[in-house]
Amino acid sequence: MTYVLHIAVLWTFAASLAVSLDLVVGRLGILSLCHSAFYATGAYTTALLLTRAGVPWAVAVGLSPVAAALLSLPLASVSRRLRHDALVLATLAVLLVLIELARNLRGLTGGLDGISGIPPLSFGPLRVRHELPWVGVGLLQLALALGVVSRIGASPLGRALCAYRDDPTVAATLGVRPWYATGHAFALSAGLAGLTGGLYATYASYIGPALFGFDASVLMLAMVVVGGAGTTWGPPLGALALVLVPEAARAIGFSSAAVGAFQQILFALALLTFVLWRPRGLLGGYRFR
Repeated sequence: MTYVLHIAVLWTFAASLAVSLDLVVGRLGILSLCHSAFYATGAYTTALLLTRAGVPWAVAVGLSPVAAALLSLPLASVSRRLRHDALVLATLAVLLVLIELARNLRGLTGGLDGISGIPPLSFGPLRVRHELPWVGVGLLQLALALGVVSRIGASPLGRALCAYRDDPTVAATLGVRPWYATGHAFALSAGLAGLTGGLYATYASYIGPALFGFDASVLMLAMVVVGGAGTTWGPPLGALALVLVPEAARAIGFSSAAVGAFQQILFALALLTFVLWRPRGLLGGYRFR
């Protein structure tokens, strides 16, 4: 039962990350490869505040989306001048720089050893260590992400994002400012990812650079593409599929090394399959040109 609850917690985190990424991928039409960088920023912010500064849990987790949103602002500025492949490479560069900083700033981040002993979720003297309350916390986080993204999709900002996605030139003639569209989308998307990172740090009690590398960003992108970009329930559905299949392989009896290799093959095949034959995803979302 504990194992099932643990998988449920991981799914809520993965689904929240996919929903937040879809704000940039599905609504803005940018294939971002740096979402795990925002995730890592939130996780490291919370971990450092809890282990080094000794601030309350709520303050540490509450500052994680702020730090991630601030990191996204330079990328939002660059996205006004770059499009298509050049912008994808720019997002990848942000991820690589951040991961190298996490690996080499040993005095701050712990380097390759990471940060361990992160205090768990707490309410005053009460500390939550069991998985069941964390399922509730994860579902609340997912509901928040879904609510924010859905609300934006039905707002003037959402219409501006879609207009900029479909044709930036026409959108500009209609009064949509590139900074307004990209800045808001990246900041909100990064903030939600940073919040998920802060929660994950206190759930796992350990973080390290290996958790937030290129593989993690590809996984998040695969969740959005498989489920259906630009839809409400597509990213959570894609997250469910890509979280359960590797766990099913582990339950059958595959070794951890075999499951890791199988997981990477699965993500690659999922992306190729859906991009080539089902570009709108399972729920028929935005189709990339």
